[in-house]
Amino acid sequence: MIMINIRLSGEAIEKQIKIYHAGYEDCKSGYAFGPFIRDHYLIHFVIKGTGIFKLDSEVYHIEKDQAFLIRPDQTTYYQADQNQPWSYYWVGFHGDYINDLLKETEFEKSPVIHFKKNDALYQILARLLALNPKLISHQIKQTSLLYDIFSRLSELKYSKHDTMSPEWYGEQAIMFMQKNYSLGVGIKEIAEYLNLDRSYFSRIFKQVYGVSAQAYLIDYRIEKAKYLLLKSDLKIVEVASSVGYKDAYTFSKAFKKQVGKTPTCFRQSMDLLEI
Repeated sequence: MIMINIRLSGEAIEKQIKIYHAGYEDCKSGYAFGPFIRDHYLIHFVIKGTGIFKLDSEVYHIEKDQAFLIRPDQTTYYQADQNQPWSYYWVGFHGDYINDLLKETEFEKSPVIHFKKNDALYQILARLLALNPKLISHQIKQTSLLYDIFSRLSELKYSKHDTMSPEWYGEQAIMFMQKNYSLGVGIKEIAEYLNLDRSYFSRIFKQVYGVSAQAYLIDYRIEKAKYLLLKSDLKIVEVASSVGYKDAYTFSKAFKKQVGKTPTCFRQSMDLLEI
């Protein structure tokens, strides 16, 4: 028989990232749970003992210093060993952007990971359990600690590499541009963010994407500007500021070079097409 996890109130899982439940258990010999289907994410951090974790048709033998992830709508079963039953922390959570966070951990490739003895992680989990989820202030703190957990898991993933690949640096650079283009950042700031020499960063970015980082950033800003010109009533100087240019002249010059028209002419031509 498969059990299905349904929230008692029947409400939909919220979109914001939030702790659903958390706890610690010293399991008895042979203690088992499932088969079970959940509507949220759940991670178990095994700190001693052993057990098995079944995910669909796969069976994983879990030991101390391993963690296993359960995703929504997966059928799972897990059982403590008869001779060395496991003890674990667990954290259940949900939210629209959980998958983005998981991609920055080794859970991206496997539902089972090694986390070794990690005192900082244990401290975060212990602090999490000390909070009262009925208090709004503690709920906010729970979310903060969840991000701390993902930060530690991300460190475990990337600490295995003495140097990151050019592809990884490229991805990080693009994410940084997309989050900060409106602040007027340039190649110097991106290279500093990645802790790379500017020339080396420019070289590996072009190696990965076939265009310079400067060209990519300009193109991204101009595409955002085109959207604002079409969808808003902002003045040209306001559009310029919104996409990271210090003045309308510099923006208009870059826009015309990229599009072949000034921002004003582009807006007017698009307006004519809609008539």
